[in-house]
Formats: sequence, structure tokens, C-alpha cells
Amino acid sequence: PYFKGPRKYVKIPTHLYGPVFASHNHGPGVVACPNGDLLAAWFSTVTEGNREMVQAGSRLRWGSEEWELASLFWDAPDRNDTGAGFWYDGKDTIYHFSGCSFAAASRRVLTVRSSTDSGASWSASRIILSEYGRGRAPSGSIFQMRDGTIALTVDLRGSMLWLSRDKGLSWYNAGGDIAGIHGGVAQLDDGLLVAYGRGGNIDGKMPRSTSTNLGRTWHYSASEFPPIGGQQRLVLLKLKEGPLLFASYANGGIEI
Repeated sequence: PYFKGPRKYVKIPTHLYGPVFASHNHGPGVVACPNGDLLAAWFSTVTEGNREMVQAGSRLRWGSEEWELASLFWDAPDRNDTGAGFWYDGKDTIYHFSGCSFAAASRRVLTVRSSTDSGASWSASRIILSEYGRGRAPSGSIFQMRDGTIALTVDLRGSMLWLSRDKGLSWYNAGGDIAGIHGGVAQLDDGLLVAYGRGGNIDGKMPRSTSTNLGRTWHYSASEFPPIGGQQRLVLLKLKEGPLLFASYANGGIEI
């Protein structure tokens, strides 16, 4: 009774045409909540560039083996809502970032709202980046740097970082461009930023970008990983124990 398609499975009845849609679901963000639940959100639509696009969501409750039926998670009426991104501050607050277009195109502002009860209720959504331009939607890693700065990855000429030093109240552009869209970014123990992206391949490999100045400039090189394309996105996480976790796709397999 639920929609199935290539590389995707969402618990939305096949006949549903609003408030969430069975026909096109893409671009998920996932967060582990303070109460142990997993919360996911993604854009749901008929056509990716149109005004009916909303964000659907689902929850895997602590102890459950099944995700709940998807439902409407966030919608700015008559606006194109995309790019769900989550960040948990490690204490009690979850942040939900979203792109919102004032027209039926991909030119958008960036908004944020927060929850202190594991997503049961949310604050009002607030515009944090008001520039009317492309690339204002979360598209990759959201993490906290060693000095406490929150780093938000968006798509723009590949990927780039927006940074906040005051717990999300104000934001500024780090300045440099990461090779490839949907960038996965992490900070090493010595402060180095390392990133991987989709597209912008170097010597037939996924591009690797590194920065020694918190994203102001980047150095590019070929990574050891195969490139990825449409409907594929990599994940890069700095684990609490210290190591980096990288997950991606490889049509022919690779040795690790």
C-alpha cells in the first residue's frame, strides 16, 4: 500500500496527493533525538521546482522496529520548501533547517526552528539567510567545530559553509567553495576541515577538499573513493570516539 521506487521506500499510501505526496520524495535529513527516537524529514512533491513541495516526516520511536506513517512535517503555504537539515546540540535542543523559496524556482532563503522536547513541538520558523539567491538549502553536513562554531553546508557553486558563533542567531559565509554538491564535511582533531562531494571529479575519483582556515579557502585533490551521481549522496561524520565515518556508493566495490 506504500510507494516504492528505485533506491527509495517511504511509508506514504500510493494514492496520496497532499498534504504529502507519493510521487516524489527526496533529500532526507535524520537526527537522533534526546529521548532516543530517530526523526527524519525530506521534501515531498509532484514536481521538484513547484509550489506544492512540502516537507514530510517520520519517526522511529525508541524500542520500535517500524517507522511511523509519513505525515506533513513543515510547510510554508504556497512556497517551495526543500532541504531538510537537522542538528542536535548534544544537550536538549534540535535545530531544523530548511530552504524556502518565495517563487516557484530554486531561489530561496534559509530558515531555522528549534525543539526542546525531541520534536514533539517546535518554535516558530525564523529566516537566518535572507539573500535572494541560489544555494540557500541544507545539502550536506551540519556539525559543531572544535571552538563551538556551528557549520552548515549548503549547495552553491559546489558546496560551501555558513558559520554561526552565537548558537545560530547570526550567520556568515566562510568564503570558499567545496568541490562537488551535497558536501560531507568534518573537522579533524588538528583543526583541518576535510570534505567530499558529488561531481567535480578529479582523475576519475570523488574530489577531496581540505581547508586550514575554517573554510575561507580550500585545496582540491583526488580521493581514493569512486565518484557518485544522481540519487546518490555521501555521508561523512566525526564520531565521538574520534574516527571519521565515511559512507558512499561504489558500483564495482572497493577495498577498505
